[in-house]
Amino acid sequence: MKPVIVFGDRDLAEMAKFYFGDRVVGFTKHFPEKDTFCNLPMYDFEKIESTFTNEEVEIFAPLTDNHTRANIYKQVKMMGYKMSTFIHPTAHVWNHKAVGDNCFIQEFNNIQYRTSVGNNVVMWAGNHVGHHGTVRDHVFITSHVVVSGHCDIKNYCWLGVNSTIRDFTVLAEGTMLGASTNVTKSINEAYGVYIGNPAKRIGNVD
Repeated sequence: MKPVIVFGDRDLAEMAKFYFGDRVVGFTKHFPEKDTFCNLPMYDFEKIESTFTNEEVEIFAPLTDNHTRANIYKQVKMMGYKMSTFIHPTAHVWNHKAVGDNCFIQEFNNIQYRTSVGNNVVMWAGNHVGHHGTVRDHVFITSHVVVSGHCDIKNYCWLGVNSTIRDFTVLAEGTMLGASTNVTKSINEAYGVYIGNPAKRIGNVD
């Protein structure tokens, strides 16, 4: 396994260092204010190609905002770097090959049979994603979310803590679910904010 450069200097970057351990040899971001982070070098992302070739390192970008993370993901891929994926040893994943790159799958996630997880997905601790489902690209699933079987979670969705999604449900691109939201039928309008039981649209994603 190649050494890893982590993009960022906030909580998720610090957690990535903890989880990847000694594989992390430095951090990077645009226009860094400091030379180090977590006692490792901080590199200017604009100059990363002149510092490390794409044969020397992989890059991991565990950013919170889906669209920001997607933009960095696309830049890194265009530069030809492989992007690391982290799957915690306590996560139960039916097939690791069904998980894309630059994914951050934390403790006690359960990804069931015949479910695929796209690229650039963050899954915080303790979620259940049911069988025969699809989690597409640039999605953030917080904690204790239950996604039932045969669901399709489209790009850029954000699933809040303790939200639940009924089986055979589709969430349109960019759907944001507030904490404890219960989705009982498919959501077809993109970039809506939903709360409540059953889920009710209260506005648009900014």
